[in-house]
Amino acid sequence: MSNTSILQKILYRIDNDDKVSSSNIIEKFKSELQQHDVDMYNAWKMMNLI
Repeated sequence: MSNTSILQKILYRIDNDDKVSSSNIIEKFKSELQQHDVDMYNAWKMMNLI
């Protein structure tokens, strides 16, 4: 699966999650990314130093 497809899938899931708000969207994205693509998550983590 391409990076674009993974990100689209994650964003779709977040968009359809009633529990996501402006105060927790980053944590939700981080959690979804970690579950779907650990390598991309680790690269994102290193870029953002989180």
